[in-house]
Amino acid sequence: MASRLYAGTRRFFHYVIAKRNKEGYVLTVYDFKEKVKDEFQINNEVRNGQCFKMA
Repeated sequence: MASRLYAGTRRFFHYVIAKRNKEGYVLTVYDFKEKVKDEFQINNEVRNGQCFKMA
């Protein structure tokens, strides 16, 4: 998964690495110099005792 963002006169190129863990997914955003720009997590959801996992 990759994304590109152009803002004003500056150019930003980023890519996203997704890793699966027991709780869901961890997504890490890198620039092309391999510097981490952001990281966030998507968790599996539990409703009424049932776990809804992402495919």
